[in-house]
Amino acid sequence: MSDIRFTVPHGRTKAEACACLAAAVGQAQQQFGPLLGRVDWSAGGDSVRLSGAGFEIDASADDREIHISGRVPPFALLFAGPLALGLKQLAERALEDRSRQDTPRPAEEP
Repeated sequence: MSDIRFTVPHGRTKAEACACLAAAVGQAQQQFGPLLGRVDWSAGGDSVRLSGAGFEIDASADDREIHISGRVPPFALLFAGPLALGLKQLAERALEDRSRQDTPRPAEEP
């Protein structure tokens, strides 16, 4: 088994990080749909397990970071590795998009 582990600092509230994680998982489902057999969210919405043929990837948000991890057999690395990396990149992009939305725009001059 191979360990996959990524951590993304978010600098947001936990609720905002959970929303970004949800957006990233939704995009991952669109992008990697055929590889995913199940996507199971925790009752609190702060963690999720993505599973497919021979692999499980867990992702969660806490007060400081989004964590993505999984134990993947060698034969599934071909599929699960890009999925985990893609989920990390999608989470980073969701955090960046949220930062841009929250940045105040300069007032226009007359």
